Amino acid sequence: MASRPWLAALCLDAVRLGLALGAGGVPQEAIAVSMQGACAAGVCATDDDADFAAQGDALLQQRATRTDVGLVAQLSEDSGAAAASPDDTLKPIATFDFAPEQAAQLAFRAEGEEKNLEGANVDGCGPDPNVAVARFGVGDVVGSFALARTNRGSRCSDNPKKLEKDYLVQRGFAEGGGLQLEAYKVTGPQTPSRKRLQMTNMIFLKAQQGRSATLYILEDGAARPLLNVSGSGGFAATGLEVRSGVYVLAPAETAMPPTTSLTAEAASANECLPQMPPGSHVGEVMLMLRRDRNGRCHTNGNQNGDRVLYEVGTVRNSHGREYRGFRVSPPQQPPRKRTSSVFGIYYRAPAGMDLVVSWYDGTHIVSRAPVSAAANAWTYVGMSADELKGPTIFVFHPPEQHVGHLEGLSSTAEGARLQAGGAFSLSLRRFSVGGRPNIPELDRNIGPSKHNYLYGYKKHFFPVARADGLEGIVWQDQETKAVSVTWLAADLRSSSTRKLLDTDKWLLGATSNGDDALVLFLCVRSPDWRQGVPAAAELAKYDSRTGGLVLRVDVPTTGNGTKAEPALSVLKPYGPGGSMAWDAANDVIGLQLTRTGLGNHVQGRASLIDASTLKLLKNKGTASHSYGSSMVARQSGGGFWGLDVSDAFPQRGIVIYSYTMDEPSKKDARRRLVAVKWKDQHARGTRVWAEIAHPGIVEVDSGLLVFFSAEDDPLDTTELTGKPMNVQRNVGLVKIPKDLSSEEVLSDGPTVSHTYRRKANNKTFVETNRGLKFLTANPDLDHSSSRVKTALLGPGRILVWFERWARDGYADTQYLVVDESGAVVSPPATVHWPVRLGATDDVIARGGRMVMYTGGENGQLLRYEVCVLDCVSM
Repeated sequence: MASRPWLAALCLDAVRLGLALGAGGVPQEAIAVSMQGACAAGVCATDDDADFAAQGDALLQQRATRTDVGLVAQLSEDSGAAAASPDDTLKPIATFDFAPEQAAQLAFRAEGEEKNLEGANVDGCGPDPNVAVARFGVGDVVGSFALARTNRGSRCSDNPKKLEKDYLVQRGFAEGGGLQLEAYKVTGPQTPSRKRLQMTNMIFLKAQQGRSATLYILEDGAARPLLNVSGSGGFAATGLEVRSGVYVLAPAETAMPPTTSLTAEAASANECLPQMPPGSHVGEVMLMLRRDRNGRCHTNGNQNGDRVLYEVGTVRNSHGREYRGFRVSPPQQPPRKRTSSVFGIYYRAPAGMDLVVSWYDGTHIVSRAPVSAAANAWTYVGMSADELKGPTIFVFHPPEQHVGHLEGLSSTAEGARLQAGGAFSLSLRRFSVGGRPNIPELDRNIGPSKHNYLYGYKKHFFPVARADGLEGIVWQDQETKAVSVTWLAADLRSSSTRKLLDTDKWLLGATSNGDDALVLFLCVRSPDWRQGVPAAAELAKYDSRTGGLVLRVDVPTTGNGTKAEPALSVLKPYGPGGSMAWDAANDVIGLQLTRTGLGNHVQGRASLIDASTLKLLKNKGTASHSYGSSMVARQSGGGFWGLDVSDAFPQRGIVIYSYTMDEPSKKDARRRLVAVKWKDQHARGTRVWAEIAHPGIVEVDSGLLVFFSAEDDPLDTTELTGKPMNVQRNVGLVKIPKDLSSEEVLSDGPTVSHTYRRKANNKTFVETNRGLKFLTANPDLDHSSSRVKTALLGPGRILVWFERWARDGYADTQYLVVDESGAVVSPPATVHWPVRLGATDDVIARGGRMVMYTGGENGQLLRYEVCVLDCVSM
């Protein structure tokens, strides 16, 4: 039977209603089932979207008007305020606390002899260290405890200045929890070495004949196992250097109090030991020093950290959930030289299972993909204590258990408000969609300081809509290349994902008419592209409600074609890929594509497509090299606005153009304008030092605002360093009339000109920027604006969202608000959550808010919603 997300949502509401009325007693865990498990069961990728659409319409319409999910009619357009949103009722993001588990404490009670042990001259300094057993005199031992000198260097020494000796040993008992165990309290050394230490003292122990024992050391009332002692009846070397503390010698069969905390030490907890001492773990978790890549265990502190504290306890989050968990700290003693051996984290499951590791570092909780754990075997979970920045809470759980910051909303969704106040609100929802969406942090984690960033990135998430008002996102699996569309329910508490097609091509564009259809553009280079074989490209049209294929056509890529039969001339897609938009009034689709043409020149090309037949209507070039790509439908008059980034044609700079059916297709200067120009010192220089925003074009009644990130003076050559970034980049804008044939600039920035001399012909020329207005003032190269997003949320509020990047990686995320003139309404502010988006992915405005999509681990689609100025506080 096909899954029904709307039915699941209805059942979930019934459970919540019962809880609210105090009628159910249903634990919250019962409804917070695994998102991964739900996908495996087919909830997130139903085969019957028509059933979801048809049978769920009434329910979704009813839920869309319910006040308990915060969906009300939008405010009037002239108010400029954001409409109420389901996200206003989300719980704040959960925080986590850890309460250590308390166990019976052992305490030392002195009873019996107390003696100063100088340390017998035995052990490795004699021809046979085993004769040490026979050399102990009465004055060298206390009960079953003895010390003997051992060389620490390459030779033995009788020089008293190089010895540690005189340890005060008190005999007694460790008592607690109904136990009374033989114990020895050691203090010292009373006589430390005065020069470089060559001789220290090793612990020797005697266990009864035929009865093995375990040596423990007391730490904060807990007995930590050190090693096993064989029952030889005589003193035996332990290999442990003595230090101050209470040592407990207990028969091996003793049922010790459960260990709730341990400090793992390299010498006594490492993979190279024949076996680990019994009890050398805390519950189901053990910290053990791992072998290095050469199979060795480093234990002397030069190439390993040491003394790792870990504890078992109860993890509670602010949403009222509790879990059994563990707190692990990084090594208390870092390596003196470098790290070769690390303390791995191991988990022992009572039965074979898929194990999910979730951890919380005090700010964020992260979950790793499940690992397979065998029954009653220690399984390395792929993490070490050495990589932790501070005490970290861990929860080990099966996939069907929900552990996270966000509130479980349904079997396929979770969400929370990350930040909220009257002037700013940020919320996050995660939807389980299966597959492998693009993840910016993993797939293209480089910024403007890297050379490859210049060439741009293709878009990965394409917002679409349909007549019933549902949000949709078209995306491509990065491993299988399968293309899917995910539709979010009206209350945003569930989703339905349908695979549209399996393909060997890359998705370079997707758009919808907002009613009943969506169209994809796909392209891939030929295996023989180096021999001049054109790329393969296609357009595919689907029914938005059912996901059924309506029409699929191959796009001609050989040459430019003719006026009657235009073609794309694509050898291979390049850099930014494509952008698409739909002029629904004229049923025409716009496509901007960056490609290497059959002449092997990289250029941007804009195309108009008949939305009914998917036939190419006309093409025109946009910019050489085309390092950026953005296209939006015009608000009136039909057609499209486009942005491109040029290194030469028509000029070096940000190119804005208009494209409609009534324009001539060849080099229409009246419909193209270089809005922002940048330095041009060489005749054929290809490097640029800027990027366009996405969508980056904001159309208002009084003109067009073009947003970008660039150096404060894009024409200044004095700062040229030969590197991808010369100085920090800031967010800027320029406002121009909608008539692109006009030279007028509407923004109030300065006029800046620079004179250049071309090496090719030694002639000078002048370039001028007018009206560029910078909105940020970043202090240095480690705070450079990038990945700028723009959305017109209402009259007087254009939200500008951007990341700041250091030379070696992501720094933070900020936002600001401007009005239609470009004046700053709300100055730059830092977001308290590391929101990472695709470099060129578009955002949308919905209900007076900005909505952004990206991918997450474990097959998740992330939806961020941002409100500014008039928001609901937590």
